[in-house]
Amino acid sequence: MDPVGSFASRCGLGGYARMDDTYIEECTWDYERNHNILGQYLITIPAPFDTKPILTHSPNAFSYTPGTVVNNSTSPQPPEVEVTFDAIDYVSGYSPNTPAIPFYSLNDNIEVSLNHGNTGGQSQNVTYIVRAKVNEGGASGSNASGNNAYTNSQYVTLPQTSVQALTNTQLNWTTDKPGLYGIDAYAVDGNYTSTSSSKYLTSKLVHRPVIIEPATNYILTFNIKESYYSQLNATSGLTGVKKQVELNGNVIWQEDISQGGDDWEYVMINIDTDNYPPSGPSSVPVRSYLNSNGFQNEITFSIAIANPGSVNTWINQSPERSSGVGR
Repeated sequence: MDPVGSFASRCGLGGYARMDDTYIEECTWDYERNHNILGQYLITIPAPFDTKPILTHSPNAFSYTPGTVVNNSTSPQPPEVEVTFDAIDYVSGYSPNTPAIPFYSLNDNIEVSLNHGNTGGQSQNVTYIVRAKVNEGGASGSNASGNNAYTNSQYVTLPQTSVQALTNTQLNWTTDKPGLYGIDAYAVDGNYTSTSSSKYLTSKLVHRPVIIEPATNYILTFNIKESYYSQLNATSGLTGVKKQVELNGNVIWQEDISQGGDDWEYVMINIDTDNYPPSGPSSVPVRSYLNSNGFQNEITFSIAIANPGSVNTWINQSPERSSGVGR
């Protein structure tokens, strides 16, 4: 966890596990286990002062259900967090039981408000932890933004009882790229005292998606990541294994797995104006692959392998204004 009121990169690249020549990113929460909410390193604080870390792990012994008041007087009431936006326009959530999704225009300012949930006392001191899943990495390979580790930065507030408002600028988030984004938020018991020995209580993670609307129609955006990790491969250069995207069976984007960085890539394709390949005698307008007269259009993701091996690919596609493409 970053020190109170700061924004840095300390947690999300906590460790790697290698299995079957692939890797798994794991946030080990080392900072949270070794610091208190004032950002003090616990082993540097003389006894008998605070030795209480920000986060500790223990089994749920009280059968706590988020959103439900804990009636048992011997059970703690964890704090909760309610996340709202200043958006004017919303679209339906993923299901009838999920909140509506706010959407903004390109380069809009975004304000996120964090408040106590419906349970617990409204006078309860809480510290909010917020992570924005954004595309701020530089372009690499055939993407518009690469090396995006969606858990590598966070904003931590001071303990408070009032509503906390944060802007996209405070969350290190520019809104100049259309697509599907998200906010993760926690509320942590902020009743800090230097000699207290009680455990901190933490809310469940609350995730809220956010859409940045493209300026024109026929824009397809997606986030893609594969299991190839350059630091675990002794050789360099192209592998011959390519991740690719097809429109109605025709390739409209392709990239070798050794390109684009080792984390999530953000890709944007203008179906109306882009060509594939981008240049050369075989270049074809992507829009020529669109079905007309009401026929369905299909976006597919695949791996093209010249020499078969083992590779995993993760896709996060955004529901942009694409007139049926990519929805």
